[in-house]
Amino acid sequence: MKFISVNIEYLKNLIENDLIKKILLKSKKNRPLIVDKIPTGWNLLGTGNYAAVFYHNKFPKHAVKVYRKINTNYKNKKDGIKEEIIVYQKLNSLDESYFAKLHCYGENYIVIDRINGITLYECLKKGIYIPPYIIKEVDIAISHLKKLNLSSHDVHFKNILFDNRHIVIIDVSDFLNFEYCPLWNDSKKFYKLYKKMPVFPIPRFLLNIGRHFYRIIYYTLKYFRIEKINLFLSTFYILHHNEYDQLIDLTFSF
Repeated sequence: MKFISVNIEYLKNLIENDLIKKILLKSKKNRPLIVDKIPTGWNLLGTGNYAAVFYHNKFPKHAVKVYRKINTNYKNKKDGIKEEIIVYQKLNSLDESYFAKLHCYGENYIVIDRINGITLYECLKKGIYIPPYIIKEVDIAISHLKKLNLSSHDVHFKNILFDNRHIVIIDVSDFLNFEYCPLWNDSKKFYKLYKKMPVFPIPRFLLNIGRHFYRIIYYTLKYFRIEKINLFLSTFYILHHNEYDQLIDLTFSF
């Protein structure tokens, strides 16, 4: 067990002797976890396929990510905690605040910063303007990843958060995956189109139509290993990235 803050020991005890012993994490294949029996004082921030994230009333600035036990009956099983710890340990060496800090970890949990703000994806849905400097900051953050021998795999509008000052990339679980990933380059292509359009909320029914259409095309191209996708398809991917493919945004609040 490693610690950064002298105040973390008490939180560690709450996690291991209260939260983990009492919560029930139920899972179905390719669906976010269902959480039951949350202890008093704990609050659920969100769930993904492999983990749920909480915060305690006495530690509102810390997010506790608890991983479920892996069901070996699943063909696509994943134990991301080891990889995520390695990534956060590397990111902790940065002075810049483009990523959350890792404070401690245990056998099946990690404790990181809880970040306040709104994702770029939510900005698109709510009609909130995304200024150009935000895109530049993401490029800078990615340049720091390269220096640490990390990838920028799966960086897109749903896991980039900003608070009207600067950005934070809130999902680092795939930064040890060095397979080709076009998401951020496609996001920037979409942003060039976005800058020329009036800012308005995108209706939910359009998001759903686009999401289902894009999934068919994108995964067909991926199956045939076609790496470059045109701007039209990129736009749909950015707006409608499948919510079940990754952890739902967990470390932020509004």
